Amino acid sequence: MIAARAAAAGILARAPARGVEPVVRTLAKAGEAIVVPFGHALFEHMIEGLPCPRASARVVALADIPGQAIALLDAIDDALASQLADPTQFGTPQESKDLRLDGL
Repeated sequence: MIAARAAAAGILARAPARGVEPVVRTLAKAGEAIVVPFGHALFEHMIEGLPCPRASARVVALADIPGQAIALLDAIDDALASQLADPTQFGTPQESKDLRLDGL
């Protein structure tokens, strides 16, 4: 999952799927986005010391990116709950961009 300020979320939406990693890095360095690993497969691979599995990223737009972990997770949870409640979201797998998490 990528939590991003609204303008950064727009930049990510326009980035090519195969070229999104450098864009994410640039936005993260600027404090405009943050990668938040989410999902059981990622954690299983980390625990077992296996290479990162192929993953897709869902961008969640936030008004601000909180500095404290709990506040960040609460903001992401609220934004994701809104997306899940929206029947126009999660219609196809193509809505999520492929993103290798190597080095992020």
